[in-house]
Amino acid sequence: MGTSDARLQLLGGFRLLSDGTPVAVPETAAKLLALLAIQEWPLTRSRIAGEFWPEKSEGRASANLRSTVWRLPSSTRHFLSHNGSTMAIAEFVEVDVHEARDVVRDLLHGEGPRGASSVEVDMLSRPLLPEWDDDWLTYERERTRQLHIHALESLGHTLLASGDALGAVDLSIRVVGMEPLRESAHVLLMSAYLACGNRADARRSHDRYRELMRDELGLDPAVDWDELMASSTVRPPARTATG
Repeated sequence: MGTSDARLQLLGGFRLLSDGTPVAVPETAAKLLALLAIQEWPLTRSRIAGEFWPEKSEGRASANLRSTVWRLPSSTRHFLSHNGSTMAIAEFVEVDVHEARDVVRDLLHGEGPRGASSVEVDMLSRPLLPEWDDDWLTYERERTRQLHIHALESLGHTLLASGDALGAVDLSIRVVGMEPLRESAHVLLMSAYLACGNRADARRSHDRYRELMRDELGLDPAVDWDELMASSTVRPPARTATG
């Protein structure tokens, strides 16, 4: 059977495309595809069955897994790769989580500064499968979120260092939205505002963060406004010609 143009989107929600057309997939079958795509390496059938049906006997769980595979639309069953006792996502299936991992790797470990397209930034800003609350997703969702936050914050620092303060503002606002109590993201936002010459916005950002920390954790932020001002290069306001 020839391969088709297949794409699996997991960031922001599950979506399977075959030759550009969305494919409706039963929920358990969709979760099987998602699990295999997230792991990136073959998993044993017994592990998959145990993840999905831990309360069932081994025989019953294995039967449920076989039934789940057959619930996949017939045109998409070859999206799974079978090898004896293991299963994996087929190599030809494009997965947005894999692409995001490549972007994160480049941003955090690439040689020299790297930019990112708006598509890549949007991709890193989306949560992993937010519509599901399965136990097997808990670790991977948090791991993905933390990696994406680190990468976006790193990109924000790169933009700030290169003189694109407005771009750094946008990136840091995204990160603050993803992790409202993350102090390094708030410091980046304040620094970016200061680099733009917007001391009022920077001060408001500092005060909002201080109130949030006190309300949520009963703590004061470690960042000190006077120290931040002393360490930042504030762009002077533009002068206007007179007379």
